[in-house]
Amino acid sequence: MGLWVLILVAPVYMPTMDSRPVAIVHEFQSEAACQNAEDFIRQDLEKRGMAKPEKIAGGCVRKY
Repeated sequence: MGLWVLILVAPVYMPTMDSRPVAIVHEFQSEAACQNAEDFIRQDLEKRGMAKPEKIAGGCVRKY
């Protein structure tokens, strides 16, 4: 069992400005925790209208 890293990149839209690229990177102890965080962040960005689903890139990768 090793560490897992979540890497997400998305153009985030703010009401007062144009889109800006944002990167989210975080380490997790398990793949399940990483997947849960990825799902939550993607859904939250979409629900708030800050990022389009097809424009969010990345996911969980194993760290060696």
